[in-house]
Amino acid sequence: MKVNDAKFPAEPLSLTAPFTLHHAKCSQFTHASLDQPTPSMIKPSLYHYPACGQKTVCGSRFVLLLGRADHCKPTQSPVIRQCPLGVGVQEGVKEMADIAPDAKKCSIEEELVHVQGIKTSLLKLGHLTDEGQDAQPRVLMLLVPGNPGVPYYYEDFMQELYNQCNGQIPVWVIGQAGHVRPPGKKLTISDVLSTNDNLYGLQAQISHKLAFIREHIPQDVSLILIGHSIGCYMILNLLDELPPKKILQCFLLFPTVERMSASPNGVVFTPLLRYFRWVVVLAALFFCFLPETVRAGILKWFYRNVDSPECLHKGLMATVTPWTANFATYLGKTEMNKVTALQHDLVEKHVHKLSWYYGKTDGWTPVAYYHDLIARFPQADARLCNLNLKHAFIMKRTEGETMAQIIWLWVQSLHEFLQPKTPESEEQAAS
Repeated sequence: MKVNDAKFPAEPLSLTAPFTLHHAKCSQFTHASLDQPTPSMIKPSLYHYPACGQKTVCGSRFVLLLGRADHCKPTQSPVIRQCPLGVGVQEGVKEMADIAPDAKKCSIEEELVHVQGIKTSLLKLGHLTDEGQDAQPRVLMLLVPGNPGVPYYYEDFMQELYNQCNGQIPVWVIGQAGHVRPPGKKLTISDVLSTNDNLYGLQAQISHKLAFIREHIPQDVSLILIGHSIGCYMILNLLDELPPKKILQCFLLFPTVERMSASPNGVVFTPLLRYFRWVVVLAALFFCFLPETVRAGILKWFYRNVDSPECLHKGLMATVTPWTANFATYLGKTEMNKVTALQHDLVEKHVHKLSWYYGKTDGWTPVAYYHDLIARFPQADARLCNLNLKHAFIMKRTEGETMAQIIWLWVQSLHEFLQPKTPESEEQAAS
């Protein structure tokens, strides 16, 4: 096989183009031509990496690029598939088998945590290992949602991400302050009309996430932060306040970190949020007078033609209330006013820990924003989606699962020690 050096491709490779292998030791990507016989996935294949001198790379590296190295089973014939990150990957002779039983058994737990005096919804999937139990560092994947910040929307995404890492890294989602009405809390006029910027504004939400990390996550736990939409802006503004060693990597999905009011969607929603947001709150108030079964039926009918996960309906039922409508629209209003120019100094300072994922049809973050970022920060780890994933990827089952697979693939390509443990890998490490 012809092997020579190549950089990580800027654009996705076609299924007939050369594919690329990544070697974690030297972080080098090696180009391999497909006009020669493809390597076997059963026996290790040899490749040469000039940067570190290594010549042996196990065939399972192909599967690792897909996000999984364990629980593989034979298939009849090899195929070449397109990797979401723009890397052609050989999937042949092995494929993903069932998820480990332990990962399947674990269920999502909701906990109401007090953060800055506000009861906040926290979803947990998996548990942190006891301190000193494992030689590996303790790691947690923490997702900061978009707006509305109701964590229920992300349940399927959480489950797929947890399955991808074989249940070895917990996945948590912290809700936005005030966006989930605590159980048993009676609705009052002040709840519907409250606009306390010190509690529910954009800067307050950033402080809320910082307080949560400091108060509810052990100091020795390293974080993989995943932001969605405005959650990316919040994560970006957390980095100066946290110890550098605390953060392994930040994955910013469809990041609304600049020029929100000037975006195509912003042009439409900015005047609505500034002057007519009370219409949304009043509509939600009238909607709540309907019986719960009627409300659920209306929402399911509205999304009847969408391959939506069950958690979407759970999230919608929690969102279409005057409580959440008030705080979500108020946060949206402050977003339009405050998310303006890209925070250049902040991005430049932490660029090595930021991984960006932009959509090609995103009305909140146009493709021009992606190209502007690359032009200003050529070293940025930024990707432009070629799978037609939507900004609200969590609203469609397949898109949420795909996004989770992309994230885990990406995590492993940046941090090799996070690759899933298998009996075979542990035996190799021992030998």
